[in-house]
Amino acid sequence: MAVLDCALDLEAPEWVVDKPLRWNFARVCLWCGVRECESPRCIALHARSRWAVCDRCDGDEAGDCGCVHGVIEMAPRDG
Repeated sequence: MAVLDCALDLEAPEWVVDKPLRWNFARVCLWCGVRECESPRCIALHARSRWAVCDRCDGDEAGDCGCVHGVIEMAPRDG
């Protein structure tokens, strides 16, 4: 399971939400798709990730927007 869609990290702190767990309920890594992953890379990616309410479904997971439990990863601002 890879997170492909992302929202720009604009100056909208009210959109920032709790991030999903690094492992899903089946203990599969959100970043690499490996069960019980202990990769330092995945751990670091997750630690520095920031998430926002999905701008397609507004967090209710309607349709196939591709969000993760109603949230999407935000991309850092350049600069």
